[in-house]
Amino acid sequence: DMDGLALLKKVAVHKPDTARILMATIVSDGLKQEITQAGIDAFLEKPLNVAAIDQTIIEINRKYSNRNKTGD
Repeated sequence: DMDGLALLKKVAVHKPDTARILMATIVSDGLKQEITQAGIDAFLEKPLNVAAIDQTIIEINRKYSNRNKTGD
């Protein structure tokens, strides 16, 4: 079995240019620290709302668009 964070860590290794968003219901300080250390692009806490999802996608699109322009 693999949780979402473990999956996103594998994605980072195999597809480093892929944006990664983690969604979780239970959020502990330990999880927040792991998310930061893993370089996850965004974190959404459940229950989800459409406005938060929209804003997150806009921000990530902007971030990755800027990366492509600067070559980062």
